[in-house]
Amino acid sequence: MKIRKILKRCTAAMLAAAIGMTTLAANVSAATSGVSIGYTWNSSVNPTIKNRKNGVTGGVSGQYIKAGEQICRFSPSSTSDWAFCIEPAKSMQGASYKDWYTQNGFTKYDTFDLSDKNKADSFAYWKSIGGTDGPMAKYLGLVQYYGYSSHKTGDYYAATQCLIWELILGYRGHTQAGFGKCSDILWNDFTYPSGGWCTRSGVEKAYNDIVSNVKDHYKLPSAMRSTKAQAKDEPNVMKYNAENLRYETKVTVPTSYVTASSLAHNFSSLESKLGSLIKSKFSGTFGKDYGLETEMSGTNTVYTIWSKERQFTSSGDSSIYVTESIPMQMKNSLKKQETLFANSYYQTCLLSTRLDPVVGYVGLASYNEPNLTVEKTYTDSSNNQITAAELNNLLGKTTFVVSCLYDGKKYYVQADKNSTGTGYVFSKYVTSVSEATKFKTIKNTDAKGTFTVNDLPTSTSNGRTYTVTEYTVPDDERYEKLSKSVLLPSPTSDFTANAGTKTIKIDFVNKT
Repeated sequence: MKIRKILKRCTAAMLAAAIGMTTLAANVSAATSGVSIGYTWNSSVNPTIKNRKNGVTGGVSGQYIKAGEQICRFSPSSTSDWAFCIEPAKSMQGASYKDWYTQNGFTKYDTFDLSDKNKADSFAYWKSIGGTDGPMAKYLGLVQYYGYSSHKTGDYYAATQCLIWELILGYRGHTQAGFGKCSDILWNDFTYPSGGWCTRSGVEKAYNDIVSNVKDHYKLPSAMRSTKAQAKDEPNVMKYNAENLRYETKVTVPTSYVTASSLAHNFSSLESKLGSLIKSKFSGTFGKDYGLETEMSGTNTVYTIWSKERQFTSSGDSSIYVTESIPMQMKNSLKKQETLFANSYYQTCLLSTRLDPVVGYVGLASYNEPNLTVEKTYTDSSNNQITAAELNNLLGKTTFVVSCLYDGKKYYVQADKNSTGTGYVFSKYVTSVSEATKFKTIKNTDAKGTFTVNDLPTSTSNGRTYTVTEYTVPDDERYEKLSKSVLLPSPTSDFTANAGTKTIKIDFVNKT
């Protein structure tokens, strides 16, 4: 359907009601001579300025806004989004139908496709702006990204148009230091008609929101650094956590910075970048020997990088790991676009969703210290410390023999489990350790009997057995009780023959 046929169905009242996401030229095919751009020229629906606004030093030479200029929603036939005037000194012309005007013959320039022979950098006006990759172009893209492209309403459209003109005229700077300063705030100079497609208060609110987001655009979260060198100089240090028995460091970022649906400061690739970094640099198995954990803490997201072993030290730059660039992402519901509609005689329009890729880095380092293992501490009867891993788990894997000295000779205990398997029953003494019973714990609990262990192992991997020098037995007239230990009776044949009914209890105590 040709644009003229659609336009004849429109009335000024219908156009005045077309606000928000309504598109004035939806589903209209492009004219054969190029892109058609339609707009409404009617001060009863459009904001109108009374006084001429001239450009100043720092703006694009020769640009101005003439008295009586209106903020019009430019509707290209090639898209459903509204475009913006970026050449305010030139007027729009074209065929009119009441309040609706159609300008044909625009040539569409793709301003980021380097293979496009009609790239906007070849266009004289775009050259005067500084090219598609210049500072002005970046800020023209940013005000549209944080403005109309992400909030498809009339208020945001008008606010975005005012900011574009402020940049073009030089009222507002197009640098990080200069953007926050404005010598003439344009939204305040327009008259907003009652019943129009935007309101003064709505435009003011949208304008301030856009300015705030663009000003903060180049700010990195505190966990990131702007260069690799800075990330190496100020790394996240992995320290040993005695409670978790591993090396750790935490990367804390406001959740708004790492939410894919966030409009501003979207570094949602941070988690995957950290995961890729440690997988490529750390040794062992991910999730077992080292890993990355994510948790929420208030308004922050906390990434914990951990490793059971010290992976590297801080001695020298080569041992400090730094991520590859972590770029700011576009809001996940948006797609990048940047299209310039240029006509050599009339207006130049721009439609853009563009994000200048701000990049951050994260460095990792550790103290130059030995690998540490923190173990629970136990003491023997002489109050000497014994270090060991968790006793409940370790004793189930540990074997030991029981011995005593008699007349300068060592005797070993041989025993059998009782009928219920709940204890050991003394059988006899033997003189060879190879014949001795290799005792193991029968039941491990937090509350163990009275028992003292010498040289409890820190590892069960070497297959050694360990000697127990103290234990308890039931009261019996044939046993002599001492203050710290119990001596077995002399290993005589008489005892051996009669000791089969004697039970030796092998229990344990946690003497922390």
